Amino acid sequence: MQIANSRSVDLSSVGVGTGQIVGDNNTQNIMLRLGVKDGLTHSVVHDLLALVYNGPLCAGSELSLDAPIGINEKLRFNNANKYMNVIRNHSGDYAMVRDAIREFPDSEKIIKKLGDLFYDVAEYDDNGELVVGNGDAQLDAIKERLVDSLLHDMDYDAHTHSLEDVESFCIALVTCGVARCIVLVKPESEEG
Repeated sequence: MQIANSRSVDLSSVGVGTGQIVGDNNTQNIMLRLGVKDGLTHSVVHDLLALVYNGPLCAGSELSLDAPIGINEKLRFNNANKYMNVIRNHSGDYAMVRDAIREFPDSEKIIKKLGDLFYDVAEYDDNGELVVGNGDAQLDAIKERLVDSLLHDMDYDAHTHSLEDVESFCIALVTCGVARCIVLVKPESEEG
């Protein structure tokens, strides 16, 4: 009896606890792929937007109806040079959040909450008018407050949404606020 010459074929799988027996003297080949995701998924964005929408952050300010200006121009004007790179790095997440916000029936409530967060960290002159401050520090503070609010929301599920997802989402959401001219000082408001 002759056994046909067989060759083993390496197979791999991705996930938790994946492994395989190759068959060559029962050697185990275990392949782990520590995944780096391409970005936020629609469901993660929607879930986190719902938490912001329904969350305790204040949303009592009035929205400006002025047309938005370019994000990079606004960031540069507000001394937020670091965020030009951060936002560029999260441009796909921003597009996902921007599109998902439109699905909420009263999405302006989310934008108002971003405005209120900005007004809490903004700098004012002696007359109470907004002035340009350290935009990077202001955006960091808004992002951190959003992250903290989401992580401590009673409906937040750490098994469903990783800290990395939450941080990426918050950067994208802050970018939406900058783009909608509710976060940071608009250049034309400082020109005399």
